[in-house]
Amino acid sequence: MPHLDDRGDLVWTMPLTLVVSGVAVLVGVGAAVGYRITGHDGPNAVTVLAGVAVFVAVSGRMVTARNERWEGVTEPPTMPVRVRRGRVVIPRRDVTARILFGIFAGGVAVWLLPGAPAAGAWAAFGLFGSLAILFALQSFAGRVVVTPTELVVLTVFNRRAIPRHLVSGLRGTASGAVTIQIESRRAVTVPAGPIIIGGRWNYRPAELKTAGRIQAALAAVPAAPPTTRNVLERRRPVTIAAAVLATAAFLTTFVLIMSGVVGG
Repeated sequence: MPHLDDRGDLVWTMPLTLVVSGVAVLVGVGAAVGYRITGHDGPNAVTVLAGVAVFVAVSGRMVTARNERWEGVTEPPTMPVRVRRGRVVIPRRDVTARILFGIFAGGVAVWLLPGAPAAGAWAAFGLFGSLAILFALQSFAGRVVVTPTELVVLTVFNRRAIPRHLVSGLRGTASGAVTIQIESRRAVTVPAGPIIIGGRWNYRPAELKTAGRIQAALAAVPAAPPTTRNVLERRRPVTIAAAVLATAAFLTTFVLIMSGVVGG
């Protein structure tokens, strides 16, 4: 029987997934065949809903399997890291943002192909291009860098350099972040997992893996004698400017489209 987990989400067992997917496929195929027999072309509402049901069932099963795999894991796993030039770089891993970046970057690329229609090109660049930049920042700007003297946390807009000897531990938040505990100072937050999904998404696997990578990096790079006790914080002007310009371009293009000045 279908049941809910501790977060209130439906548990997609394999039998439930097969039943829902099978029924949806049968209904969708039957609707499509009936639609063609009656002389109609193109998709119909029942077929589309059946496709949505299959997607929900399959993706739900993937989420359930992921949650079950990590259910009993409480400690960060041992993660592989690579030391290059005496340091380890741990990039931000947000798969959802990278997928969306690829979609919008592909939308821009279509308008650059030979023979692409000129009508609506500026609108495509203004909308898809600005969104591609915003999701690129979310996908690639964040990282953690471990050197012999520092643990550097870079988010989209900020850079924080923490002396190695001040790092006292790592802690998950269950909300998509790992906090780096610092002696006698406020903890520094490292984003983990997809920031766009939110809600009741189980962030614990992403947090455990992020903590495991940081621990492995600290172990792989020998610490040098401390030279300072100051945690250095500063803004990242390049990424801030890129985000502001992309947001302005998106809003400007949207307003021009809605007012009819630029064709969509």
